[in-house]
Amino acid sequence: MRQKLAATHVFAYPFLMPSVNIIGIHPFDYSDEQFDHAVTQSFGLVALNPDRNTREFADYATRRSLQSIVLIEMLVRGRDKTMYIGDFGQSDHEIIGPNDPVAYEEVFLSLDGTMRIGDYLDQVKGDDIRFAFYLHGYRSGMPILTTYGPVQPPSLTPMPARLKHLVPYKLPEND
Repeated sequence: MRQKLAATHVFAYPFLMPSVNIIGIHPFDYSDEQFDHAVTQSFGLVALNPDRNTREFADYATRRSLQSIVLIEMLVRGRDKTMYIGDFGQSDHEIIGPNDPVAYEEVFLSLDGTMRIGDYLDQVKGDDIRFAFYLHGYRSGMPILTTYGPVQPPSLTPMPARLKHLVPYKLPEND
């Protein structure tokens, strides 16, 4: 006679990892106002400086910095409690270090990507999660590191209007 398994017996598959998909990577399309703010934040009132070379350097360095910013939209299916937004970024190493660029100004979206549903990971219910974040110092072709391992980035595409609206960019404040 066969024995029946108790109804409470659960088979676990600990080797199944959540899946991570990069939906898109979009260059930051900064405004003149954001540019001016970034120059002032990094170099002070350099526009008043009589030295042309100093003004040109501030302009060049600020443009280069702003042009390295991208917005990354991702979908994680089957996330678990180990997911940590600080694990999402780029590094020359296999894990994110203290000086590596990581997710900034993350926003959590509805699964169809049309609505903002939260600013913090713990506000999102369910195992599937869609979110977008800015990354400073993006290096094309270098993997995006995540809690669940590296993911190869797709080619850059223009930022969709819905993301410009749902994920506005704020410059980091200097300490």
